[in-house]
Amino acid sequence: MPDSDKLQSDQAKVDDRNIVKLEPGTLVLIIGVLILLPLLFTGFFAQ
Repeated sequence: MPDSDKLQSDQAKVDDRNIVKLEPGTLVLIIGVLILLPLLFTGFFAQ
């Protein structure tokens, strides 16, 4: 069945393209936002 082999190789190519490469600065920004957003909402709701 050559069609199933082609399908598997196409899926492998898609998996290779779906890997997200994060730079260290981007990772720090995401972690900082995840820490600061709950503090921001707590400050608004605490008033």
